[in-house]
Amino acid sequence: MNERYEVWRERVEKELGSADFEQELVNEVPAGVPGGLRVEPLYAPDHPSPQPPIALGLPGQPPYTRGGRLPRARDEAAGGASWSCCSRYVNRDLAEFNREIVADLTGGIDCLWLEVSAAPVGQGQTGQGQVEPGPTGRRTPIATIGDLDRLLSGVLPQAITTIFDGGADVLPAAALLLAWLDEHGFDPADLDLRFAADPLGSLAQEGRLPATLAEIDAEAAALACYCDSSLPRSRALTVSTLPYHDGGAHPAQELACGMATLLHYLRLLTENGLSLASAARQIELRVAVDQDLFVEISKLRALRTLWSKVLAACGDPAPPAPFVHAVASRRTLSRRARWMNLLRGTGEVVAAVVAGAERITNVGYEEAFANPSERSRRIARNTHTILAEESHLGEIADPAGGSYYVEVLSDRIARDAWARLQEIERRGGMAECLRAGFIQEEVAKSWEGRLGAIARRRQVMTGVSEFAQLDEEPIDRSGKETATATKKASAEGETPAEIDLPANPDRRLASLVTAARAGASLTELAGTLPRGEPQTAKAIASRRDAQPYERLRDAADKLARAGRRPSVFLACLGPLAEHKDRSSFARRAFAAGGLAAVEGSIVEETEPQGVAARLAGEFARSGAAVVAICGSDAAYALHLPSLVAALGEAGAQRIVLVAKPDLEEDSRRRAAIDHFLHPGCDLLELLADSLQGCEAGATPPRTAEES
Repeated sequence: MNERYEVWRERVEKELGSADFEQELVNEVPAGVPGGLRVEPLYAPDHPSPQPPIALGLPGQPPYTRGGRLPRARDEAAGGASWSCCSRYVNRDLAEFNREIVADLTGGIDCLWLEVSAAPVGQGQTGQGQVEPGPTGRRTPIATIGDLDRLLSGVLPQAITTIFDGGADVLPAAALLLAWLDEHGFDPADLDLRFAADPLGSLAQEGRLPATLAEIDAEAAALACYCDSSLPRSRALTVSTLPYHDGGAHPAQELACGMATLLHYLRLLTENGLSLASAARQIELRVAVDQDLFVEISKLRALRTLWSKVLAACGDPAPPAPFVHAVASRRTLSRRARWMNLLRGTGEVVAAVVAGAERITNVGYEEAFANPSERSRRIARNTHTILAEESHLGEIADPAGGSYYVEVLSDRIARDAWARLQEIERRGGMAECLRAGFIQEEVAKSWEGRLGAIARRRQVMTGVSEFAQLDEEPIDRSGKETATATKKASAEGETPAEIDLPANPDRRLASLVTAARAGASLTELAGTLPRGEPQTAKAIASRRDAQPYERLRDAADKLARAGRRPSVFLACLGPLAEHKDRSSFARRAFAAGGLAAVEGSIVEETEPQGVAARLAGEFARSGAAVVAICGSDAAYALHLPSLVAALGEAGAQRIVLVAKPDLEEDSRRRAAIDHFLHPGCDLLELLADSLQGCEAGATPPRTAEES
């Protein structure tokens, strides 16, 4: 260990006194998650490290840690961001969908991310009771090229990038788009098309493929070979870490799953005749960006390092630069305090820009609970414009480079992810690990650790678990279904002739395009492909950090609508100066679960029985069922036994002491305290039990003997 670091640490430990250096100054990110990153208080050139750092290289050069490209020169006259600004679309009426697309393109978006399916889908998976119904992630039902006419009316494909994501229906969806382009006289070879084929990602997210994995892989490989030979600007496959991120994975897990998926696709494409370099050029990387700025910057830098390392291990020491599509996290969105989603999304876009992402998708602040409104979409796209035109982000190569903190985090994330990738490979690869449930179990463990940190507010969500606003009305605006519009469009299409499907997989795409031009629907195109039994696996549940608190708020609102707003009586001991810190803390904590605080008056008396009688009387008149006792440690020692007994007799269903449980042991043993409220307590458990106490409000009061 470096001598200067040792001197610094000795001085810090001297200042800390009896406090432990590790407990006070070293954190884990994400908090509470097994295998999280160790974040120390100081990073410097002489920071001790057990291993030499990974070679960084220069921006635009292998291993691309410092960026896959130099910043694009910005046209001062035309303006615009130096990254591609992408907008993602959810299930809507096709005409309304088209209005959104035109508005986005007019407002500065240069990439459309269209998620389509052959039939209307439901509200989402229901694995493990964790997936939340909602419009986000639902695919738009598309039947024929007539639907694409409605959807893309007024769009000039040659001026933008089009991500046409058909999910597991890789080849039929591509055929439908190519038929539409041919119908309108566009040459696909001149266009920037991304077909986003990701069979393993679809299996992880949905738990099902419409055929065996080998068959869907073969369709993806055929599309990649066609793109390589005929569509020089297009890419066929995407490695997406979104299913794992949304399930609760931490950064190293996300990247390990992504790199294991990359290996699967590289093997697939090289086995189907592509060179390693050509196979790499057919794959782009899609990664979620969370709200922890420096960790996410480091994660994207580590992602590029791992890309280079994987390709070097496969035999390409000078691989092409990866194309990184960063997507603002849906896991960090909340239905409550929805305006905070603006700040979260902005921070996530900043992290993606600083980390050098080639394409960035922001999220609308309403996407946790509804189809985004025009205002929501406008703010999301204007975030790109403000960061580019006013902040001039993206005009500097690797702005985070040289930060010792970021460099160390990048290195540690890359090494951890590499070790996890090797474990996946030892177990047979990504496909086998998904079939066996290994990936799902690892992600679930990470989520449990994250959930514990959320419960104890080591992972704070402003406006949700901290500084919640009880008077904010939740919005419940469901999106419009498009099934009717799709059925109508399908009926208008011509009845297709029988599809003549060649035995050679490489020639099937042309036959599907011909059939689509003749009027075949996406369902019919998929039905002609030789497919066996569906491939199944356990789906990775999609989760959001705010959900546990939102469920409590929903339960509290339900009671309020029935005429009983859940409330907690704050039994404050002594003058304001002696209880303000704890009473304010309690007020904020109970608001996170939807409980309103009713504070008692300042009690001037000092005699324990008189204080107890006064506060118990005020509690009985307050209408609350739960009481939180707030005061100094000295006041607890004097008043706790008599006060708890009086509150029990007055009908308190739950009694909470705002203090750590190890304070005043003798008094605590004589008192019936249901919960101790303090930083680090399991707030979710406390709030859930308090709500049960509010629901039981009319049960007989406890006697002094029972207390």
